[in-house]
Amino acid sequence: MLSTMYTTFVVDSWRQMRAFFITVVTYFFVGGVFFLLCAPAIAGAQVATPPCGNIIFPADAYSAEQITPIVNCSDPFSVTTSTSSPYTLHIEGNVVHNGDVIAVPEGGTNTFEVTGRSIIASPGNRFFLHEGNNYRFINLDPLVITEADYRALAVRFFPTGTDIEPYITNILNGGHSFNDSAMDTLRVGFFNFVNQNFVPKVPKLRAGTYTLLSQEQLFIVTQNTLLQKFLETVVPVAHAQSFENVSDYTFTLTFTITEAPPKPTGASSVLFLPGIQASRLYKHRIFGLEDQLWPPNEPNDVSQLAMTPDGVSVNTVYTRDVIDSSFGIGSVYGGFLNFLESQKTAQIPIKDFTAFAYDWRYDVFAVAEQGTQYESETKSLISAVENLAANSYTGKVTIVAHSNGGLVAKALLSELDRRHLASKVDRVIFVGTPQLGTPKAIGTILHGYDQSDGIGGVILNPLGVREVINNMPGAYGLLPSEKFIEGTTEPVITFDNSSTTAPYRLAYGTAISSFANYKKFLLGSTQSGRTLTGPVSTPAKANQTMLDRAFGEHTNKLDTWIAPTGVEVVEIVGTGLPTLKGIEYREISEANSLACTAGGGAIFACTPKKILKPYAQLTKYGDQTVVQRSAEAYGGEKRKFFVNLSQIKKDFPQSKFEHFNLTEIPQIQKLVSTIVDATSTANIQFISNNYSTFDDAYDIEVINSPVRMLATDLAGHKTGIVVEGGANAIKKEIPGSQYFEFGDTKYLLIPKGINHTTTLYGEGFGTYTLTQAQLGATDAQSITHNFQNASVTPRMVAVYSKTGDVFSTVKTDFNGDGITDLETSIDGVLVRYTYTDLRLAVTDLHLPRLQDNVLREIITLAEQAGKLKVKYPLSKQIEKLLLKQVSTLMQVYKQKSLVTSAQVQQIERIIVSIVSN
Repeated sequence: MLSTMYTTFVVDSWRQMRAFFITVVTYFFVGGVFFLLCAPAIAGAQVATPPCGNIIFPADAYSAEQITPIVNCSDPFSVTTSTSSPYTLHIEGNVVHNGDVIAVPEGGTNTFEVTGRSIIASPGNRFFLHEGNNYRFINLDPLVITEADYRALAVRFFPTGTDIEPYITNILNGGHSFNDSAMDTLRVGFFNFVNQNFVPKVPKLRAGTYTLLSQEQLFIVTQNTLLQKFLETVVPVAHAQSFENVSDYTFTLTFTITEAPPKPTGASSVLFLPGIQASRLYKHRIFGLEDQLWPPNEPNDVSQLAMTPDGVSVNTVYTRDVIDSSFGIGSVYGGFLNFLESQKTAQIPIKDFTAFAYDWRYDVFAVAEQGTQYESETKSLISAVENLAANSYTGKVTIVAHSNGGLVAKALLSELDRRHLASKVDRVIFVGTPQLGTPKAIGTILHGYDQSDGIGGVILNPLGVREVINNMPGAYGLLPSEKFIEGTTEPVITFDNSSTTAPYRLAYGTAISSFANYKKFLLGSTQSGRTLTGPVSTPAKANQTMLDRAFGEHTNKLDTWIAPTGVEVVEIVGTGLPTLKGIEYREISEANSLACTAGGGAIFACTPKKILKPYAQLTKYGDQTVVQRSAEAYGGEKRKFFVNLSQIKKDFPQSKFEHFNLTEIPQIQKLVSTIVDATSTANIQFISNNYSTFDDAYDIEVINSPVRMLATDLAGHKTGIVVEGGANAIKKEIPGSQYFEFGDTKYLLIPKGINHTTTLYGEGFGTYTLTQAQLGATDAQSITHNFQNASVTPRMVAVYSKTGDVFSTVKTDFNGDGITDLETSIDGVLVRYTYTDLRLAVTDLHLPRLQDNVLREIITLAEQAGKLKVKYPLSKQIEKLLLKQVSTLMQVYKQKSLVTSAQVQQIERIIVSIVSN
């Protein structure tokens, strides 16, 4: 780094030069080695010290101390002013300017270098320490190897058990004492090993004021003498050199070093990047009032988040804060933000953290490179990193990124690397990040999947959300990428073998397995009727501008991203919850109110039509949003941790942890803490380095509009839609259960071992299809029962139960009077009762003998009339009148408290079935 040192005096004539070297130079050969001994010729001369001090070269192996008086007090080194210095000094990675005060760690620093080079000649860069008016040269040449260095390297070189002393002694003594050729070979090998592996140590710059002297010298030799050639070759090893006609360029840089006391022991500060839809968004109303658009609290809030087809916000929207909690879903990041705050006073503390809210509508590179609009300024993620690093205990930042925040982190680190600032980050922790996208995003963009507010769409409805999302770049970044599609063994899109799906099968086959077909399907260029305003059960067309941009960023940047040197990557992967892995499009028959004729509260006739419906295909290897294979998809060196969400549900049945609130899980917070402060990550409950296999099974109950569904377990826990205060609300109380809506279809997921009752509530006239499926132990999904074209009225209540592996019959009350009007199997097969069933039911009433006999006599007469109705049509009317008399008597017995309402309903159910036979 530093060149040979030069003195500042010049011997003026050949006579002076000759006298000088005759007195100081001797040379001789010993064993073929040339030694040069130099001594100053004019050391005896006493020079008066001027008031502005001296330039001092301390004594070394080649010369005694040299003191050169400063002639020009204001310019001791004769600085060149006609040109700017081409040299730059760096200390601890920072550029030093003239007059700077540089704080370094206690004990000084050896992290410095001088860069830059002139075309004139090789520079000489020398450091002088200020001592009052004097400038003392500081030799910062790398230190030579010592005996201690030899011993440390010998441990690495020699086999265990080797006596290293003879080799150490031999090396230190010149290496000539061995005669044994084998030992001599080993000695030579050791000597070569030392030379190759010894890293020279550079002395440290300690506290004080320094001047860096940079000189460029061009030697112009005017006399071609043997002595001059000798000097050019030999003399540069000494401080004192004398040449005629020296042309100099001299530059100086003065600075001060201060040694800072040791910083408190602590961890890196934290930058937290939240997921999509996890920062609040606002706009200004008239008169400067603020309107919170997200989370929405008014019907038109979502529409005001609209963007142009090019992905530019229609309104001026800004953000301010990360969502801590939200009405209807509870804590989002509230617990995690409190956890980060507590880390400031932990045993190994962090200095600070920033939870960076951003406008998640934009793509991640726009967020990272262009910043995010806040109310009165544009905030930069780059600046957030620099500010945190400047005040961090370690001088670095750890990025914790949840969900889409992980994609933002990749874009941010790419930009930091481009600006040579990546060294300010020591690690990035991905928590549930869809690194290759996730299939749920297909459902969201095409069908508004999982975008219902659960209160009837008053504030948020899938159709309106789908229209806004269609032009939203941030949403497209979550779509499965080309790498995801080409790497999966299961297609993300399939079609059943029906006439309705025929156009799709003609265009793509029964399954979409190639990226080209996948992209064509999203664009919808080969199917008619795919519009944003159509029913949400029909797939919309994706925005091609958004799609091309998102796929390009994944292919060229995100999916191939490798962390900059020095940045550790950690993945935290949630798994064990049913998660959308694909969509199957099926044909179903369904009638709405326009296709039905109603009267008296019951449906008499409906004309169903065939329509297309998307059905969710699920895997247990995911966190309910991001599939496992995407969350663990980083391709470089990393540490990886799996969070067993299935086991958390089992051990804590009332816990509600899933993708959106992963960071609220105490065990994940503990894991993040141990990663940030570099302590042990072992033995954290529910956390492992390898993922578990899950043998859980789930009942999947699926029903289409216009029906509301609600499941209740034996403990009274409810999952589904309840009506509270006249509004719908989503409940997920049954342990391990899920409820979601997808393309006008409602889904209940109940762990297979939980006995429960499901109630269906009509919300209009029409028909519905009830499908029962199972997500089995092997992660395969199959349909077990299918009830098609079931009639529904606005007052309909239908009930069935699941006990063990068996579903009960479906008992339907069409007019809401509490009496079962229709009973079918779970597959829709009508249950037919006989007179034998009616007599058994009467026996179960345990009536007094008189009342029992009366009922039985009437039932016998009705049965006899029924047997004659084929031959004598009038007998059918007689049978109905007699059975109606049984119903009337049951009501009388109920008034006298001889029977219960449930017993009356059972008798009525049997009578209805007999009459309909």
